[in-house]
Amino acid sequence: MLVVGDNLDNAESLSMFVRLLGYEVETAHDGLQAIEVAQRFAPDLVLLDIGLPKLDGYEVAQRLRADATCKAACLVAITGWGRDEDNDRAMAGRGSTTI
Repeated sequence: MLVVGDNLDNAESLSMFVRLLGYEVETAHDGLQAIEVAQRFAPDLVLLDIGLPKLDGYEVAQRLRADATCKAACLVAITGWGRDEDNDRAMAGRGSTTI
């Protein structure tokens, strides 16, 4: 799993929790780092903040979907952005589901 968030405390806490459950986890704190880590780590699941520095989560998702190493990963938006247009934009990718 890859946890991506610019709030370091939140991202690290979530990563620690997931590790305690027995999963292998990597963490990234900006959009460019997320792409680099994902290409190296090839996660099955990405918990992706939308409001990131350098590249926002929307752009990260598009690039991951275009990358052969990452395109099968399940992407889950984790964000405080909750307007209808934010939700629509987050769900606009291939294979998206609302949970």
